[in-house]
Amino acid sequence: KKCTEVIEQGKMREYEVGGLQGDNKRWVVLHMFEPFLSDADVTTFLRRYVEVKSGPFGVPDTRKVWTGKRRYEVELRRDERSPDGFSHPPATFAIGSCRGYLYYWNQPEFCRKCRRTGHGEGECQEVNCGKCGARGHSTRQCPVKECSLCGNTGHLFRQCVKRSADFNRAEH
Repeated sequence: KKCTEVIEQGKMREYEVGGLQGDNKRWVVLHMFEPFLSDADVTTFLRRYVEVKSGPFGVPDTRKVWTGKRRYEVELRRDERSPDGFSHPPATFAIGSCRGYLYYWNQPEFCRKCRRTGHGEGECQEVNCGKCGARGHSTRQCPVKECSLCGNTGHLFRQCVKRSADFNRAEH
């Protein structure tokens, strides 16, 4: 109660009071270098991996200029196969041709080779594709084409019906 009063007075505004039961809650910072990719598209992508509770909130620099970073409050989904019991979003990704990075507290190590958590690219022993599961090629060379926004096969980002209307109008 005392912490809540201090926060309401405008102090400690960077902190959040929470219980001990929500170990799957995180503040995720997502950094995209493409300024014209809409918040709606970024949020649609993020929802493939986590439950978005609030956001996006722009993260400005010391001069109040937007840095390309968005902050979200999320809940990780349960995954019994994972060492910590949660499914984690990828640390590096692309939405269409736009590259992005994602980081948060207690984030497990992420392998860019097999696209799985728990180890880095240098220690990766994966011989199967991280996307389709087939042997003989890496995730980067996978012939299976899927939409980087919604994750479905059969179309790419440019044709995705889940893209924000603003971005579609700007392209045409």
